[in-house]
Order: sequence, then C-alpha cells, then structure tokens
Amino acid sequence: MLVDKLHELLARALLYFFGPRRLIAPISTFTGQCFDPLARNEWELVQDIELADIAQGLSNICRFNGQVSHFHSVAAHSVLVCDMVEGKRNKIFALLHDSSEYVLGDVISPLKRLFPVYGWIERRVMKAILLRFGVQVDKELLATIKRADRVVMATEKRDLMPATAEEWSYLKGVPTLPEKIVPLLPHEARELFLQRFAEVRAMPDD
Repeated sequence: MLVDKLHELLARALLYFFGPRRLIAPISTFTGQCFDPLARNEWELVQDIELADIAQGLSNICRFNGQVSHFHSVAAHSVLVCDMVEGKRNKIFALLHDSSEYVLGDVISPLKRLFPVYGWIERRVMKAILLRFGVQVDKELLATIKRADRVVMATEKRDLMPATAEEWSYLKGVPTLPEKIVPLLPHEARELFLQRFAEVRAMPDD
C-alpha cells in the first residue's frame, strides 16, 4: 500500500537523522530476551522471539485499551479467533495475528494512523514472528482471519462494552458469536493460548 510505503520512508528518515538508539531501546522480555525492534533485518529479530514471551505479553494486555466491563486479554481474543477458523495454517495465524503486541503493546486502531513509525516497526516485528513460526501469509489467509477477527470483535463489543452506543462502521452487518465471552484471568489466558498453540502445531499440515 502507498500509505505503508510512506510510513516506511518516514520511519527510515527518522532513524537516519536521530539514530536508532535515541528512538527506542531494546525491550526486555519475560524469558530474559533482549528484543531489538530496530535490528538490521527481520532475521536478526527471529532469534529473540519466544512463544512463552508472546503468551505472557498477550495475556497481560487488555483489549480496547481496558475500556471493558471485565478484563479480556489479547491472548483470549486470539484463541477465540483461532477457534472460529479451520485448518492448521489458518489457526496458527489466528493465534499470532496480533502477536507483535507482545513487545509493542496494543495501540488502538484510531490512533495507529497517527504513529507511522510505530506502524512500520509493527509490520517488521510481525514479519519476524511469522518467519519464526513458519507462517506464509497470502491475501486469502488475511481475508479469512480478518472476517473471523471482526466477528470476535463484534462479540466483544456486545459483551464487554454494553454502554457503547456508538456504531462502529467496520462492524456494520457483522454477526456475533452465539455464546457469551467468559472472562479469563491473565494466567488462565496464557495457559489456554499455549495449550491451543500446541494443539494446532500437532495437527497435520493442510
């Protein structure tokens, strides 16, 4: 996309003029990794990516900036998306589709377009994560997970943000899941995420 390319050019210009270490320092993780989002290439990032860190980070990040009736983590959200789709590749990508947030945090969509450098870093971290777990993404896969993600998001809005009268245009006409969301504590979401990931990895290849 043209916008993504412009964001990348701006990010690279900032890195050139200010230097990477003045913009962001390496990020310490739960397992003791030192994750550098500004490593020279995605392959350098891959060696510091651990599933345990992803599960730990996502299970402690609340959806919708915490503006919900009960704590609901990105890890729990990812499991719901995973359970909506069929096939090993779809399920793995569903579990990982928000995984860059484990080191970058969850910047809500209305703000992301205001932070082009964040968007560029988010995309390269995501690329490294997909390389780490051997996931090849194409338009069909993206479309499949986007549909499931929207259904889960609409369900989360229904169950966790009942006072929000505003209609979100991108959820117009999107169905919701029949069952209500059951809130999970962070440690419960972490274990469920790891369990589901192990189950999916054990599935036969598509």
